[in-house]
Amino acid sequence: MTDVLARVQGYDDAVHAALPTYPFWYLGVLGTHPDSAGRGWGRAVMRAGLARAAADGLPAILETSKPANVKLYRRVGWEVVGSLAEPVPTWIMQQPRR
Repeated sequence: MTDVLARVQGYDDAVHAALPTYPFWYLGVLGTHPDSAGRGWGRAVMRAGLARAAADGLPAILETSKPANVKLYRRVGWEVVGSLAEPVPTWIMQQPRR
């Protein structure tokens, strides 16, 4: 268990070190169970986070370690603003201020 916690902490530390230094809204865990994919629930949660970021006049940031998600997020206006090779390939993405 200690090894698992150390790996999770290592990932968390690496991601947070790669995040921008300016103020932003961090959209932490966005995901949909495969059985529920395509129903718009993930988009609804994302919309709520983006609305809050917009209300505060801040960009929204998220990270993904799934290459397919990079394409998905780019299609709806997100931009890659950073990446990590280790501990797992991870892309930091930003939705510009609205």
